[in-house]
Amino acid sequence: MPSKRTASTTRRGGGKSAGSYSRNVRSLLSQRDEQAGEIAMLLSRKSTPSRFVKKAETLLTRYWARADWQAREEILRTVRWLLSMARLESVKPPLNRRKTKRARRTLVQA
Repeated sequence: MPSKRTASTTRRGGGKSAGSYSRNVRSLLSQRDEQAGEIAMLLSRKSTPSRFVKKAETLLTRYWARADWQAREEILRTVRWLLSMARLESVKPPLNRRKTKRARRTLVQA
């Protein structure tokens, strides 16, 4: 028969000990702080921030408070992806601008 402590710990943490639960919470909070810092840095660099950065900021502020810890893990994964897309967007040249005008092609008959 399991002891009371083991049974309550299993029920509360879904099978995890209280120590691993608090480590997981600290890890999530530190990841959030790192990502919030990166968002602040990206927002300060450009006059018009990327839509990816804006969405990441919204997720970490508005939606974070209402979410449980499992949903917060998913938010952090999504923010990580959004920030990688913002970095990729800042590196590649815009798609809609051409530097040189292309010559019109003509059909050559043999």
